[in-house]
Amino acid sequence: MKYLNHVIGRQRSYIPGFIQRLINTGTAAVTDPAKKRSILLINSLALLTGTMVFAIGLYFYYLIHSRMLLTGVIIEGSCFYGILYLNKKQQHTLANTAMLLVHAFSAIYFGSLFGIVLPLELVSVFLIVCLGFGSCLLYKDIRIRAIGFSAAFILLAVIEANNYFKVIIPLPLSDSNRFIFRWFCQGGVILLITYVITALIRENDHLFNSLRMANLYKRIFLQEVSHEIRTPLNAVFGNAQLLERKTEKYFTPELLEERPELQELQELVDCIISSSNHSRRVLNNILELSAIDQGKLDEVKKGPFHLTIWLRDILKIHEHACQERSILTELKMDRLNIPSMIISDKMKCTQILHNLLSNAIKFAPSHSRVTVAVFRIQDDLYLQVTNAGKPISKEMQEEIFQPFVTGKDGFTEGTGLGLYITRKLVEQLNGIISIQSMEEENTTFTVRFSELLKERYTQDKPILPPSAREIKNKRILIIDDEITCRDVVRKYLDGNYFIQAENGVEGLRMAKTEKPDIIILDTHMPEMGGIETLHLIREDAEIANIPVVFTSGDGFSESRELYMAAGANDFVIKPIDFNELNSVLTRHLDR
Repeated sequence: MKYLNHVIGRQRSYIPGFIQRLINTGTAAVTDPAKKRSILLINSLALLTGTMVFAIGLYFYYLIHSRMLLTGVIIEGSCFYGILYLNKKQQHTLANTAMLLVHAFSAIYFGSLFGIVLPLELVSVFLIVCLGFGSCLLYKDIRIRAIGFSAAFILLAVIEANNYFKVIIPLPLSDSNRFIFRWFCQGGVILLITYVITALIRENDHLFNSLRMANLYKRIFLQEVSHEIRTPLNAVFGNAQLLERKTEKYFTPELLEERPELQELQELVDCIISSSNHSRRVLNNILELSAIDQGKLDEVKKGPFHLTIWLRDILKIHEHACQERSILTELKMDRLNIPSMIISDKMKCTQILHNLLSNAIKFAPSHSRVTVAVFRIQDDLYLQVTNAGKPISKEMQEEIFQPFVTGKDGFTEGTGLGLYITRKLVEQLNGIISIQSMEEENTTFTVRFSELLKERYTQDKPILPPSAREIKNKRILIIDDEITCRDVVRKYLDGNYFIQAENGVEGLRMAKTEKPDIIILDTHMPEMGGIETLHLIREDAEIANIPVVFTSGDGFSESRELYMAAGANDFVIKPIDFNELNSVLTRHLDR
């Protein structure tokens, strides 16, 4: 409605009220903005064209006194004004159709009558714009739009045929009248073409602005929902990690043998960890989708990593989901021909394999097998994930990599984003993903990383994943309004002098008095948010050099960039993975 007011409101100062009421004819009961814009366009065009026909046509009649001309002018002008009446009676579809038909028959009649002064090229442009593009403005059905363009070319053929067979005889004109007629006819046609093109541009601008606003609202919604989900999930995942550390420390094989009931507790912890990891992957997929929509996928950051250890770590994460349904996982690797170290973006490769494994395990029958195979052909590295289950039809294989393809249909469910994002990540790593699924056979997803093995790791010793180093005797300030988030981190970092604050104002005061070794800072807090707090920290000479690590449930790439630009040393997304937190804190505490 704001758009309509903007388009029409600018003209209220100089359009008489009577004309304005004519343009608004039939819109009072219409609530759909798109339909209202269409009615306003038709009314404006009908009023403009009808007035031009009567004004120019009667002037032409005054010059040459032709009954054929007068008859055509009266019929055409009356038909255009009749379109306003149709809209008044709420016959909007009929009014749209009438507009196209009147233009079509008028083009044939007057194009033949004034063939001497009206070039066929100009008539061609007029028909294509008014009938072809005009139908695009008025109708959403692609078949009707195709009819509009087809009609334009058919009418051109009819006009050209009349020029040859002389069914409608062109009016004889003197040199002076021919000059006047030519400029009036061409000017009128150009004016109508300009009007339709301007309407197309306005409609396109409106749709673009609507799409931009819709994307903005979607992004804001995703950011807020992501943050609201990640914050409570942080407490669940954090406490589950604490339980896992306790069970690993105290649940020795001897104790489990002595007290078998503790094994059930161990399984419950594994279940929470597995479910939390799955929730994190779903949320990360939403972040990736938003980045893909904006064309802002994270840059490829290549580095060396141990292939076998990486594969086993990922399989271990999915271990609990497999055990629940008695699914066996098998790793097949051509160790003789594949180097132990490869160079690629480990984070993106991890997300690719996680998505493929999650999908394979979800749809594999109970008591079946899921196989991960890694092999090479020349310098290409191949990664295959295979599972048994319901075959995927050829039609579905074409759609399966599209976003939001979901349903209980045997090939995908959930958000419908995993495979779409996987394909985008594979392509970003210069790879190709394909699927093979046939009746009574396994389904296999194959990822081919082109020339990945061409770049070789040349160091003598392989780089192994860093083991978590225990952080002790450090002064750590955490500023977070969620007490559960503070408690989880405090329990994980037991053995350090831990300082807590629930907002930026309190945190800034404690930073000045306690002089911590590092600050863990939340972004969304009452009274004073994280970014404002960080700015004040960096402006204070006494505490400006203290490392600050942002934690947030808002993991969107531009948000991360904003936090880092504000002066943060690092960023950890919620729910916090203790291994990641340990790595970040160690890196900055060792400086």
